[in-house]
Amino acid sequence: MKTYLMFCLLVMLYTCGGGGESSNEASNSAYEPSVARINDFQDSEALQIDNRKMIWTGNIEIKVQSVDETTAKINELCKKYNAFVSNMNLNNTSYELSNNLTIRVSSEHFSSLMEELKGQGEFIKNVSVSSNDVTEQYIDVTSRLKTKKEVRERYVDILKNKTGKISEVLEAEEAIRKITEEIEAKEGQLRYLEDQIKYSTINLRMYETVNFRNEPDSYEKSFGSKSLQALKNGWSIVTTLVLVLINIWPLLLIIGVFVWQWKRIRKKLSSKK
Repeated sequence: MKTYLMFCLLVMLYTCGGGGESSNEASNSAYEPSVARINDFQDSEALQIDNRKMIWTGNIEIKVQSVDETTAKINELCKKYNAFVSNMNLNNTSYELSNNLTIRVSSEHFSSLMEELKGQGEFIKNVSVSSNDVTEQYIDVTSRLKTKKEVRERYVDILKNKTGKISEVLEAEEAIRKITEEIEAKEGQLRYLEDQIKYSTINLRMYETVNFRNEPDSYEKSFGSKSLQALKNGWSIVTTLVLVLINIWPLLLIIGVFVWQWKRIRKKLSSKK
């Protein structure tokens, strides 16, 4: 009897253990498909972002030890990432020297260059990044441009096969001219969008603090500078007078003739007396 009970107990323990493994396998099989679906969603989302037309803009403000040295380093970074400086504005005040740069860089190097620019400062005052999704605008301009080109081709075909009145031919040519202007305008918009999408913009402001100094109220010229300026002014007056006399030569001629006649008449009157 005891042997029979031990045998039943062993069978029950084996059955429970097998059931546990089956439940674990079932739970694992139920979990794995959910992970696959999440990965698929992430891949499709990344692909969707890659297909968007994005314009990226970054703003950085940093404090540096030397504006001149940092500007030279930034020029080297621009060469490294095939970027270029489209605008530069150097300011010098009583308390700081600053340089404002507008950098255009390809969108694929935007993040890398942003990180390297931040590393040039001993203190980062401000960093911001913004994006503008122009996908709908890009698609709209592209679609309108394609439609207008197709319409122009139809007008050209009509004009080639036209054998009617001259007025009708002129109307077709005028329609082609107008739609060509519209096409050129759309092409300009498309080129602008493509440039903004291809090249991101980074607005960088770097500054260094200097010991406070008063700005000079006025600049006093030396005696030599004043003498040279006086000679220039005198020569300018002479040339101006010569040009005035040349311009009024007809008037001088008339006055000369009038004076000569008046003296002649006066001389005759004096001889009669």
